[in-house]
Amino acid sequence: MRRQTALWTVVTLFVGAAVLLGVMVALGALDVHVLSHGRIGSEDRTIDNNFAHHRDAFWNSVTKVLTYCAETLPVIAASVVLLVIAAVVFRRWHEPVFVASTLIGEVAVFVLTTLLVHRARPTVPKLDHAPPTSSFPSGHTAAATCLYGAIAVLVVAYGARRGWRILAIAIAILVPVAVALSRMYRGMHYPTDVLGGFVLGVSWLFFTSRVLLTTLVSGVATSAAPSGSSSHLRAHVSRRGRLPVAQRH
Repeated sequence: MRRQTALWTVVTLFVGAAVLLGVMVALGALDVHVLSHGRIGSEDRTIDNNFAHHRDAFWNSVTKVLTYCAETLPVIAASVVLLVIAAVVFRRWHEPVFVASTLIGEVAVFVLTTLLVHRARPTVPKLDHAPPTSSFPSGHTAAATCLYGAIAVLVVAYGARRGWRILAIAIAILVPVAVALSRMYRGMHYPTDVLGGFVLGVSWLFFTSRVLLTTLVSGVATSAAPSGSSSHLRAHVSRRGRLPVAQRH
């Protein structure tokens, strides 16, 4: 039963990633071929120009730090730390797999989207080196959403103190927004690019949390029923979690 649950989960994740990839490519094509030639495209360019015309040394430094919060190496390092903490705290594989799937899946969908959607970077002077990937979607925004969102999901779902839950949710909202604004300020993305990053990050985070923090625990509880551990696991999850995991399926 566990093997069947794990196989079903893997298939579900791949199907979900494929569907999300299709959605992101469709949104990117709409942005590049339709929206960018109309009023929305004009607003995109106006907002980026306004950011570029109001730069100063202070905000240049602040946005550099904020951008660094979603750079590849810091995100990888934070992900490894989060994986270790999840494994130590929960002492099971569901939560570490959730973290890994959320972050790896986001990268995979992002990279494939940029290979299929070709949108040029903004024409304003840039404060960072422009990678060869498409401007749509914002990978920094998507990565920040998934990383800090995953932390918030674990903190909220497993019954931390109210103050910690509020702090985790605030960080999960404010950091990605700050990263998105920083990317526009530094001339790396249009507003619709960072919106695309939010769509990617939020959608994938929601999907992986539903699949991996409900189905897997439910499957383990079901398979453990003959030994009498099912009711114990249900009680444990219900007591500690905000999500009634075992009962939702």
